[in-house]
Amino acid sequence: MSDITAEYKASTVELKRRVYLGLREDNLNPLDVVALARDLLDWFPYTDSILTVVERKPADMSPAEMTALARRILDDVGFDPGFDLAPERLETLRAATARTSPRPASRATRASSALMTSLDG
Repeated sequence: MSDITAEYKASTVELKRRVYLGLREDNLNPLDVVALARDLLDWFPYTDSILTVVERKPADMSPAEMTALARRILDDVGFDPGFDLAPERLETLRAATARTSPRPASRATRASSALMTSLDG
């Protein structure tokens, strides 16, 4: 991988993380969204949300509009925050895994099985 590509990737990953955290913490910096959109213009297929952010001044957009565009950009690029930025996702996974994994047999079940085996034999 070339140095330019590596720099782009590191910069874009960091911007995606900052935008995600800004959305999550309700503290979105519009300049981070603009910087991300500009980075993506060079390397990612254009989407309406990317073009809108690049073509308009952040001051001309309401916070709600900038928030919606930031969410769409992250969706467009398939951003996955991972467990480090969204730790509740790990808890959800653990809970789902616990519900679907087989439970160990209880003492009563083991005793019942032993009794049935002894009666059969």
